[in-house]
Amino acid sequence: SKTVTAIRPPAGVKVGDIRKGLNEMGIMVAGSQDPYKGQFFRIGHMGVTQMREITATYAGLEAVLRRLGYTGFAPGASLAALIDYI
Repeated sequence: SKTVTAIRPPAGVKVGDIRKGLNEMGIMVAGSQDPYKGQFFRIGHMGVTQMREITATYAGLEAVLRRLGYTGFAPGASLAALIDYI
């Protein structure tokens, strides 16, 4: 669907921990449904979605992943990708 992006977290990082960390920042993402429950989380971008919301979500995801001990990316990598996109 063009209205949602499903993301599988890196090995050793739990979907529930990502969702909880983002929720604490005021960023709501959904879990996956059966039969993939617990394997993915979903970012919705239905309707009018502003670049500032996408940027905040990606930055929040980077921060949560770092907090959870995942360091398999350079800090700011998502912002760099957004800059290349726009």
